[in-house]
Amino acid sequence: MFSPLQVEVQPSVIARYLFLLLTVLSFFSVWLSGLSFIYQLILSLACCCYLIYCWPRAIKLTDRNSVTALRWLAERKAVVVRLGDADWVEVEAIEQRLNFPLLLGLKLKLRGRRRSVSLLIWRDSVSADQFRKLRVLLRFAPPPVSASHS
Repeated sequence: MFSPLQVEVQPSVIARYLFLLLTVLSFFSVWLSGLSFIYQLILSLACCCYLIYCWPRAIKLTDRNSVTALRWLAERKAVVVRLGDADWVEVEAIEQRLNFPLLLGLKLKLRGRRRSVSLLIWRDSVSADQFRKLRVLLRFAPPPVSASHS
């Protein structure tokens, strides 16, 4: 198999342009909706706030809770991730959300943390070989299971 597999996740160009396109389309839909000016202004500010909130987390990966690397040890059934603040954290459970040719979406339950972390791996965020290996591991390798879930 491919174990151990270490994937360094880089900011995605596809995600950046897709996010900007969707933000521009949301602005157009707000301003062409026929709402009163004050509602258009409020909804435009909401779009801007969402862009500012999501940009470091999902696009630039500079937030301290953004996953920047993933290490999968299939033989030991263990996965660890590196968060933006350079801490490696063990993953208790993986829930696969998306599996598309250009995008993998995972929900990771981290040990010692209450909230789970979402990880989007775009095709251009990693090398082609790493993306292929990660898709195969997600499909065939048993995911890590915590003691509380078994």
